[in-house]
Amino acid sequence: MIPEGVYVVTNASATKSKVFNTPIGTFDYTYLSHYRYAVGIDQKENEAGRFLVATPEKALADLIHFKSRKLEGKDLLTDLLEARRIDEDLLKNLDKKHLFEIGDQYRSKAVTNLINVLGML
Repeated sequence: MIPEGVYVVTNASATKSKVFNTPIGTFDYTYLSHYRYAVGIDQKENEAGRFLVATPEKALADLIHFKSRKLEGKDLLTDLLEARRIDEDLLKNLDKKHLFEIGDQYRSKAVTNLINVLGML
């Protein structure tokens, strides 16, 4: 969702939080309760095997929960567009129905604020 390289990959984890520093970057696993973790996850498969990956809507909800939970309204929108440099067209094209489903399961004011802010676009 952002236009430049990423040096820290943030991951939600259903187990304990842990950080791994590797030659290719830092991988930050942050604990997320089971009821928040389970919603918005797709199972994918490639030649290496099966793996779980968050939908874009879930990844954004997790980001807001972890990093921007105290922001509301225009401050949250500014954070998304300017500080995090997320493309506005990508935000406009998110699946709002899926985001509402995530919000219902997440039960978080931060995700509700996100839904409201995306309605401003």
